[in-house]
Amino acid sequence: MEKIWQKTFKLHSKSSDYRGKIKWSLNYIQHALKECRKPYISFSGGKDSIVMTHLIYRIDPEILLYHHHQGEYMPEEIWQEIYSIIKRLAKNIEIRPFEENLWDDIIPDFLRRGFDGSFIGLRKEESVSRRERIKANRSLTELREYWPIQNWTWIDVWAYIIEHNLPYPSTYNKYGPLLGWDKVRFHSFFDPRMDKFGLSNIDGILMWRFRNKK
Repeated sequence: MEKIWQKTFKLHSKSSDYRGKIKWSLNYIQHALKECRKPYISFSGGKDSIVMTHLIYRIDPEILLYHHHQGEYMPEEIWQEIYSIIKRLAKNIEIRPFEENLWDDIIPDFLRRGFDGSFIGLRKEESVSRRERIKANRSLTELREYWPIQNWTWIDVWAYIIEHNLPYPSTYNKYGPLLGWDKVRFHSFFDPRMDKFGLSNIDGILMWRFRNKK
């Protein structure tokens, strides 16, 4: 990350608005833990889930971190970075294979094991659909969803990462200067389902050696 952006995020971390959001999120998490007997963390490996996980573990470091491996769409080198981040953040970890389906395999299994809630790093700022989903308090599965950083902006997220020296995938440092730190997102690389968003074109330039790797 460029030094000018590091300085910008450090300055933002001193603002009262940012501090207020941290306090709100911690209170939100505490309330969720009173409602849920056995929640888990849904961890994608992106910046939002990293920040959310760190916040949750400030209150309860024993909560299960669940990650769904993206299989062939995630280059091995990048997956190793994600795994390293997971190991640094959590001690109670479950990684499910790409072959398993969320609705048919994973959620039914979690329900059988007594899980009754999930923490997800959605933010209202990301899209209209996410904003409406949060506003309607609509979960996508039978498990109640909680969104601890729903009110955070992109600069809040990066400020928290810099303030706490949290690890994040190195691909952000490739995409950030090109797309802008406000627009860069973490996603499944080379996933054809993402073509409609134009992301494969960027992958073909920046991540060519992974795309063409045999």
